[in-house]
Amino acid sequence: MQCLVIRHRGAESGGAFEVQRVDGRGAKTAPAVPLDDPLSRALPDTAARLGEELAWYLESYLDYPYGPNQNRAERVQAALQCWGEETFATLFGQGQARDHYRDATRDGHGELQLAIVSDTPRVLSWPWEALRDPQVGDLAQHCRIERQLDSVADPPPLPAGLSSERVGILLVTARPYADDIAYRSISRPLVQLIHEENLPAAVKVLRPPTFDALRRELQAHPGAYHIVHFDGHGGFGQVGAGGADKFKGPQGQLVFENDDGRDDPISGTQLSQLLREHRIPIAVLNACQSAMLDEQAEDAFASVATALLRAGVRSVVAMGYALYVSGARQFLPAFYRQLFHTGDVAEATRGGRQAMLAHPQRRGELALQDWLVPVLYQQDPLPLAFATPARRSTPSPAPASELPEEARLETSHTPHGVIGRDSAVLALERASRRAPAGLLLHGLGGVGKTTLARGYLDWLAQTQGLPERVIWQSFADVRRFDSVRNDLVGRLFGTDAMALPDERKWPALLQVLRSQALLIVWDNFESASGAADAAVDGALPVDERPALKQFLEQLRGSKTKVLITSRSDEAWLGMTACYRIALGGLHGEERQALAQAILADQGLCLDAGDADTAELIDALAGHPLMMRAILPRLAGTPAKQLRKDFEQYVPQADSDDPVEQRLYATLRYVEEGLPAALRPLLHPIGLHAGHVHADLLADMAGEAQQPFGAGETRQTLERLEAAGLLRGLGNAVYEMHPALERYARRHGARLLADAAHAAAWERAFVEILARLADHYAPKELHEQRLVFKLFGGSFERALALAQRAGDLENYGWLLQALAAHALNRRDLPLAGKRFEAFARHCEQQGREDLAAGAYHQLGLVAQERRDFAAAEDWYRKSLAIFERVGDEHYAAIARGSLERLDALRQTGSGGTS
Repeated sequence: MQCLVIRHRGAESGGAFEVQRVDGRGAKTAPAVPLDDPLSRALPDTAARLGEELAWYLESYLDYPYGPNQNRAERVQAALQCWGEETFATLFGQGQARDHYRDATRDGHGELQLAIVSDTPRVLSWPWEALRDPQVGDLAQHCRIERQLDSVADPPPLPAGLSSERVGILLVTARPYADDIAYRSISRPLVQLIHEENLPAAVKVLRPPTFDALRRELQAHPGAYHIVHFDGHGGFGQVGAGGADKFKGPQGQLVFENDDGRDDPISGTQLSQLLREHRIPIAVLNACQSAMLDEQAEDAFASVATALLRAGVRSVVAMGYALYVSGARQFLPAFYRQLFHTGDVAEATRGGRQAMLAHPQRRGELALQDWLVPVLYQQDPLPLAFATPARRSTPSPAPASELPEEARLETSHTPHGVIGRDSAVLALERASRRAPAGLLLHGLGGVGKTTLARGYLDWLAQTQGLPERVIWQSFADVRRFDSVRNDLVGRLFGTDAMALPDERKWPALLQVLRSQALLIVWDNFESASGAADAAVDGALPVDERPALKQFLEQLRGSKTKVLITSRSDEAWLGMTACYRIALGGLHGEERQALAQAILADQGLCLDAGDADTAELIDALAGHPLMMRAILPRLAGTPAKQLRKDFEQYVPQADSDDPVEQRLYATLRYVEEGLPAALRPLLHPIGLHAGHVHADLLADMAGEAQQPFGAGETRQTLERLEAAGLLRGLGNAVYEMHPALERYARRHGARLLADAAHAAAWERAFVEILARLADHYAPKELHEQRLVFKLFGGSFERALALAQRAGDLENYGWLLQALAAHALNRRDLPLAGKRFEAFARHCEQQGREDLAAGAYHQLGLVAQERRDFAAAEDWYRKSLAIFERVGDEHYAAIARGSLERLDALRQTGSGGTS
């Protein structure tokens, strides 16, 4: 290893810098040279400073990377490169320093270690990673760059018992905010890397991620951890309103959680004191601004990273600025892979930067050169040579082997593994710390409840979170609750104990379950419970349900948890016996990831930009089983045609595809389980898209003069929920299984007496939906959002039915509401298209008063699109009609719009007020 030190001499950032060549014979020092402060450097042709502009580029540019901001970003990158080359030339371009550099890199840059040494906060915050050799490129990509403090004591000795066979990693993942990033976005790739490549490491996730829990964990396991890895939020600012920190300047802090899951900022000083006490050698801080320092900092220890270094942590990897999750996903797996390959933290940091440079896409395909955000502080680093391939001897144990066979993930059932579901895993982890013993996962049939249960157990196993024992019990064949309890007795006490009298074994069972940490899984719970609230019979006798409920209530607050999977929310269990977690379809990146995994089996690549493919995937509503049934057909059918075919899709009983067999089994209830008297309701249910409302369904029945009241509609929907074909969202709203929606649409009409009944239902559907849409048409977007999210697809279907039936009045109300919603959410092309259609409709009806309103809305759309000429034409057209019909109120509104339009033309700005 060839070591060059850039040592800062002087108390201010304007001091001089020496280049030293350090080897076994000592240090050779070149004459000191002055360097310009890059943070205060003015960018060409602007008064902006590089420091402020670099922070904007790294943290805010991608919020709007278009137009002038593109030029601004290019200017920042050019200025940074210019500073990097100028500073390199000043340091290494001549004399003895040049000779040191040439000697150190004679065999290449791979063995060069470049250390920046200073005690001045501003100097430490310079973007040293941007140093650039014009002949080689950015040095941070080719050599090891680290920061050091000049006046810091040697770190304390390593703790006794620190393993030299396996790297211990304590992972603190804090997600205290409602709209936080995915829980396992960082930790899961790390765990998978260690598992798949059989790396000599043991990862433990801190549960709960509180500062007190961190203290207890380190006290309970001295010498267990080489690395404490914090994955969460950080910041740099004022700390605390009282205590010793009251009068201090800005400090770095990390955001832990408190016992309630809310944010709990902890200063770098607090954290450093704890890690020093337990002599942790390495800290990885995947937290924004965890290495930030500025000129307001009182000393070089103000950042979290430098505070930890002062406390004796030997290596600290931290972030100088905010880092996108997508950037961390590139940096951290590469960092750990290289760490286990070389045993060197500095080399691992370089490997992470190289991965970020090779994959700069951060938001979609938008690129960001943010590889200089991760920084490394080191002082007498601990080599992890025992973790490198040449030194490995003991293979890592397989965590899943701790699970019973039926609880393990098998590729035969989950060929693509558990994709996503981070919010559900986080909800399960938090629920396991609450008083209710039951953790109820409920959702549509085939949505992945059992898969998630197994995936959750696998996650706990791989992160040292499993309780003392896991017991898996399937309710598919349960006929009596005593058989469930007896099975637990046999597993815990032995088969002989099963023959004991009930008055002896049940109390003993409860005592063990309350005192020992167990996790019991009750899978397919609906098979035994039926749906008590919907009068659906299950295999478990009704008179045994109170005993089951009491069993869970008796376990409340105990160490044992019972994870239950069911298609129903099992409302009869009440609120104190279990905590409910609703499982819906996959969303966003999770949905795209599963689609890509399914298509990859067919040798296809997901084209996320293809509108037909995107529409098909959206129609599948993120339902994993439906996606597995339909998407493979893209191998032989174009997406547009497959989307059309899907509307008529019904799984077949004689299919050889096991996925389609499971879907058919789910739908069998419609024919075999739903009472004949309620089956006619399938037709109006099938008219809906995505969601159905029990009370609206009853209103439709009344409008169609059909014999179904609110009681019958609720009972029908509850029965379908118990069968896994609907999912209750509360307030009488139900999410529909994509397969049920298509089945009811295709076969619902044949369950009616005649075509006249079908027509009556369709007229009623249009009438009720048109009333609902018209009610929300004039509302603000925040009032419209939920209704259109739930029933927007049904509004579209009602619009098509009204047009087909010639129901022009309801057609107009629906069209106007859809147009208003499109304008509110700034979908200007769609809003223009809708309002033009509504205007034509009004003209055909001879309603020029309503047409004038549509013209005015078209003026607003044109104004938003900065087509001021078209906007004026539409406003004047509406004004002429309002004046002719004598509507002075709306005429005044039209004149006001023309005046504002004239003002906008003069100022050159756009947009409505």
